[in-house]
Amino acid sequence: MLPTLPRSRPLPVSTISHGATTTRGATCRARRTLATAALLFSAFLSTSATAQTTSPAQPQTTAATYQDWTLRCDNAVGNPPHKICEVAQAIASADGKTAMAQIVIGRPDPAKPLKLIVQLPNGVWLPSNAILALDDKTTVTATYKRCVQLCFADADIEEKTLAALKARTDPVKLLFADGTQRIIELHVSLKGFAAALDASLENVGAK
Repeated sequence: MLPTLPRSRPLPVSTISHGATTTRGATCRARRTLATAALLFSAFLSTSATAQTTSPAQPQTTAATYQDWTLRCDNAVGNPPHKICEVAQAIASADGKTAMAQIVIGRPDPAKPLKLIVQLPNGVWLPSNAILALDDKTTVTATYKRCVQLCFADADIEEKTLAALKARTDPVKLLFADGTQRIIELHVSLKGFAAALDASLENVGAK
C-alpha cells in the first residue's frame, strides 16, 4: 500500500486514479508548454540559495537532453562563485496536450543536500503535499512552499533514495491531491535520469 496522504484514507494502487503517463512525444510537447515555468523554477532555485544571481558577463542557461530528462545549468555568483545545475522532467496529460507537472532535482546551495522540487498547477489540495513514491516503503514527501501562477513543493533527497532512483529502470509515481481532494497519480519516467544526474554533478564540480 502506498503512503497515505494527510486527510485521506490509505489507498491501494488499484484505487488511485491514473492521471497521466510520460511518452516521448507527450514529453516534448509538455517541455514546450513548461518553457516559461522552467525559468520560474530556476528563479526558485536562486532564491533558495544564499543571495545568488547570474553574472551578466557569464553565459546564460545551458541545456542538454538525456532521454526523458533535461539537464540545465546556470553560472552563479556567490562566495565562492559556482555553478547551479538541475535535472528536470515535464509530465504531460494522457493526451499529451497539457503539462501536468514538472519534477526537478538540483542543489541550489552547494553546502546543502540535493533537493527535489515538484511544480504543479494552481488548485491543488495544499494540506496533502506531494509524494514521490518508488515503492510502498521508499518515498519522498515534498511540502508546498508557495503558489503564484504555479505551486511548488520541495524536499531534501537522501543519498540512498538517489541511489535507488539511479538503479531503477521502471517509472516511479508522483502522488498529489487536486482541489476536490481526489488523489492524482502521475508516472515519472527514469529513462536517462542516472546519466543526467551524473552529468549535473560533474558540471557543478567543474571549474
